[in-house]
Amino acid sequence: MTAKLTRSDLRRIGASQGFPQVSFHLPMERVGEPLQKNRVQLRNAMHSAERKLLAHGLEQAEVHKLLRPVVELGEDDSVMLHQLGSMSLFVNSEGYERIELPISCKLQVEVGERMSILPLLDPVIRNMEYAVLTLSLGGAGLYHSNRFSTELIELPGLPEDLAYVLRFDHFEKSLQQHSAGYGGQGQITHGHGTGKDDRRSFVDRFVSAVEAEVTPWLEKHQVPLVLMGAPKVVGHYQRKNQYRNVVEPAIHIDPFTIRLEDIISRGWELMQTRLKAAQSGALDRYHGAKSKTESVHTVLPALTGGHVAALFVNPNEEVRGSYDPATGLVHLADGMEAKQSENLINTAVIEALHSGAEIVLVDNQITQLGAITYSAAALAT
Repeated sequence: MTAKLTRSDLRRIGASQGFPQVSFHLPMERVGEPLQKNRVQLRNAMHSAERKLLAHGLEQAEVHKLLRPVVELGEDDSVMLHQLGSMSLFVNSEGYERIELPISCKLQVEVGERMSILPLLDPVIRNMEYAVLTLSLGGAGLYHSNRFSTELIELPGLPEDLAYVLRFDHFEKSLQQHSAGYGGQGQITHGHGTGKDDRRSFVDRFVSAVEAEVTPWLEKHQVPLVLMGAPKVVGHYQRKNQYRNVVEPAIHIDPFTIRLEDIISRGWELMQTRLKAAQSGALDRYHGAKSKTESVHTVLPALTGGHVAALFVNPNEEVRGSYDPATGLVHLADGMEAKQSENLINTAVIEALHSGAEIVLVDNQITQLGAITYSAAALAT
């Protein structure tokens, strides 16, 4: 699967339960000798999964049958060579699913009652859809973008350039011809150059034609709009624009000098500001909540009961143990027992996806959570 990963995908993967559920998260090499390196890494990860499955009591024949699709995947050169940044594999008795991630991840192999989806959180939760409109008198382009990709939207009525809009006008100059001389013989041709007012009018007409095509698409999809282009044309568009959700400031750059990668990176720089503001607002709501809990012993039952409005979680943390949704009992494990236990942070995320609770990712350097170490939930009232 290489399409955009969504919260629905996480919910679907997390819904797969019952031992054995095997999850592989592998950083993939793209330089040097990637084919051999990726194969060795996958083989080592598979051996790790095999040891864990045997420790859980599975027979050798059962393990080999379960992991056979992983062996075949490692023999596929196209898979081992063409990866975006990392690869996640989810394997159970019904088959397997492969997901390519556009970011790198730490090597991780998990065996348990549930799939491990924590490494998938960042590219889903810390992502936003938005539109980029590139503007110049040489043309306009509308792109549907997110943190990792962008695609050009085909709008049939979008004008190609200024000349296309003014194709029935004499843009370069307007000529007035007057007869002169005796008997009407001979002509004197007077050429009048286009003045500033005329040029402004021409640009306004071009921008109005663009806006008339772009705004209906934006209203339908309800995504923020990033303006990127020549300063004067962008300024004209800002004055004509009827769409409310425009990201500030506009990016002043010649669209003909940038690549698609630049459209993604420059647009995402602006969108990150909104993402951080949303996270800050969520943290403020948490601190102001009258009913909240900071213990995994109470977070998990609250999630199962549908009483959680927002779950704050550090996906890099581990709390090993077991959880019984039927009784709400949480058991924390340590030592050798922890190696065969599930990560309860992962369990909390799966429960949050199932219940529809908001998920907010927090990092170690964020201190606003105070005494919250692993996860915290604002209880719904």
